[in-house]
Amino acid sequence: MDVPEPWRGTLATSLSMVDDLDEQYARADVVVSPLFAGAGLKIKCVDALSRGKACVVSRNSASGIQDGAGAAFVVAETCEEFAGHVSRLLSDPAEVCRLERAALDYVSRSLRPQTNPAPLIKALAEKLAEKGLGGSKR
Repeated sequence: MDVPEPWRGTLATSLSMVDDLDEQYARADVVVSPLFAGAGLKIKCVDALSRGKACVVSRNSASGIQDGAGAAFVVAETCEEFAGHVSRLLSDPAEVCRLERAALDYVSRSLRPQTNPAPLIKALAEKLAEKGLGGSKR
């Protein structure tokens, strides 16, 4: 897979299918998720955060986890913003470490149902109600 035009000539690597995703995450200093279309939770972003990776993501990539923006990950909207944030992070290992710790903290606090099931239960109940499937027959 080719690196998209705005990223050519940079240190960015674009991968298609890989045999060992763990190895790729281990090699990455910063994970970039520039998704500009699509709906719902972006599991690739959640996966990177759950692995404790410093992430630069688009607003669309942060859909469903917006409350972590600025603390657990950085949001960018343009190629210039992405490049600026990634460049800054690659030259600031302390900030990368802070984001890595914050990512793990965010996931453990906000995205693990066994830690705090209330938000998940509420979100499921709301979705079921929207579809007319809510309510108990007990």
